[in-house]
Amino acid sequence: MGKNTITLTHLIKIYPNNQNKRRINRYIKMRDIVWNKGISYWEMKYQAHSLLDKILYTEFIPKKDKHGKIKVKQIDHHLNPSPNWRSIRNEIVAEKNNSDYLFPAHLIGLTMQDLGQSYKAFFDKKRPEAKKPKYKNLTSLTGSYKDDQASIKQGKLHLTSGANEKEAYGDIRMAEKLPDQKLKTITVIKKDDNYYVAIAQEKTLLHLMKTGQNDAVDVNTREYVSTGYRLTVLPKRLEFLYKRIKHYQRMLAKKRIVNGTKKARQSKNYQIIQEHLRRDHRKVTNIQHDLMQKYTTYLVKYHDAITIEDLNVKKMLMSHVASKGMHRAMAGYFRRTLEYKCQEYGRRLIIADKLFPSTQMCPKCGLIKTGDEKISLSGNKKHKTAHNEFICYGCGYKADRDEKVAPVLMRYSKSMMKSILKQKKTNDRVYAFA
Repeated sequence: MGKNTITLTHLIKIYPNNQNKRRINRYIKMRDIVWNKGISYWEMKYQAHSLLDKILYTEFIPKKDKHGKIKVKQIDHHLNPSPNWRSIRNEIVAEKNNSDYLFPAHLIGLTMQDLGQSYKAFFDKKRPEAKKPKYKNLTSLTGSYKDDQASIKQGKLHLTSGANEKEAYGDIRMAEKLPDQKLKTITVIKKDDNYYVAIAQEKTLLHLMKTGQNDAVDVNTREYVSTGYRLTVLPKRLEFLYKRIKHYQRMLAKKRIVNGTKKARQSKNYQIIQEHLRRDHRKVTNIQHDLMQKYTTYLVKYHDAITIEDLNVKKMLMSHVASKGMHRAMAGYFRRTLEYKCQEYGRRLIIADKLFPSTQMCPKCGLIKTGDEKISLSGNKKHKTAHNEFICYGCGYKADRDEKVAPVLMRYSKSMMKSILKQKKTNDRVYAFA
């Protein structure tokens, strides 16, 4: 990837015939089976390594470096070596039976490579949010698998087939036409009855003309507030869909309680309601993504620099209601979308520090509320003010709490943050700026 290019993942809808659908569904299921098998092997090897590990013998291999000097490489061969994705891959490929042989070996390698990255993230202390890899649900209607030998021929997608597969699969029609090329690593995705392919593409960076305007965004559970725009994250059409989703979920829960989980899922009425529930979830996702795409495009198109807060979402999930609101606000998706669009179009994205007191700061005099003067979710008990009411006790400035956050964020800088932290240690009253 060059300096003037950016790699973006492009999601394209595909229209496979019945043969290709059977192949994709089989590969997705086999990928999940291989994933589960890899986890069980990994756990066994890790337990053996932690209980008993000793060096059987050491091998010394002479090798030449770039300058022609001979250096000896020392390789220790262990009794129970620490597991890695290559060793797990080799074991699974060696133990393939006739049914597994329809799943190509290089796809097993890609699956184990993903599993190795998941374990690496789980053991990385710098990534406390990473979770331990879990077993896949083999009955799920959604799934995916990776392929690194796919290509585009005559505008259609050509996928890999197993060595022993006797069926002749045709190429797959795509919703968008792309030039004939060999693809690197693609992901074939199934969502309910729809199929997609995710292709990594390099795009040239476009530098938009400077507008001379900056903006900042305050992310809330119901709306995003900037200096010139207020985006409602939960419009009426979404509220209606969420009510209907709640209704369908209750119907399914009652059927499971009355008839039992297995019998309820076998009934036609249960399956019909389940399909309605999936349909409404798809509608919600499409509406939310459409809102975020249009809003981020507006921000990038008309502003040279955009400031947002580095939110600690996990600590903001204080209750079941608040967690549901934060989930529906899609703060993570908004940030990811804004980051790649700013990079693609040459705009500057400023991430304010987590400790920056944007809600407690006066945009006029710079006074920061501390102690019992702070605004909480229930307002301020000392001065008896509401949650969304901001009154500066220094200069008397009054404003809506959400509306004044964006102007405060636009004044953010690293030097200001350092000054605030120093003043908090020594002074009773803290001012961000004079």
